[in-house]
Amino acid sequence: MLSNTFILDLADSEGGFCSKVMADLGARTVKIKTPDADPAISSSRDFARLLFSYHNTNKSAVVLDPGTPDGKQGFGELLSKADVLIESFSAGRLKSLEFDSESPESSNPRLIWILLPEQTSYPESIYGAIAAVLSLRKRKITGNGCRIDLSIWKAGNDTLDYRAADHRDRQFQILPCKDGFIQLPIFRNWETLVELMNAEQIAIDPIVEKWKEDEGWETHIGQI
Repeated sequence: MLSNTFILDLADSEGGFCSKVMADLGARTVKIKTPDADPAISSSRDFARLLFSYHNTNKSAVVLDPGTPDGKQGFGELLSKADVLIESFSAGRLKSLEFDSESPESSNPRLIWILLPEQTSYPESIYGAIAAVLSLRKRKITGNGCRIDLSIWKAGNDTLDYRAADHRDRQFQILPCKDGFIQLPIFRNWETLVELMNAEQIAIDPIVEKWKEDEGWETHIGQI
């Protein structure tokens, strides 16, 4: 399906599953290894090393040291030929590779740049792969690449409305703040919430503690 697609993988160990999915669909995928990008490589834990190996099957690898001129030049050459770049670095990390993090099209106008959150989950990796495939189809029409930030998408999706939701059997609430939103996992940090309310001199009804003990909070989450 993706035999004519060239992918650069700059994701961490967890995010590597995104490009693995595309590699399994036939994409030529190159894992960029930098001295500190994948601590799982040198991990003494068998599980971490096994997970890293699994996430990087069907890929080739190139070792680049971003601190050297040769490493920066090598990355630039690969980037100019890539169809998709998948990365999960923190903000500003790509500057060490002299990559224009604000304007990827300056290096490659056809580049599809997928930004994954750090410590990416499997569903997010799948969403990233789907976004990349759909963007490849769109590029056939427009001729242009694009940038897709899964962190922004995830945050925006969570804040479409302010209802209570269930997350791994834990209730949380999305609440508007002065300059954005906060996701408050109420009962995962119940003691902390009570301490904060006390610190703000907010009267805590004794029945609230009873709701927690009796797990009757599910029907009273709005009031809480």
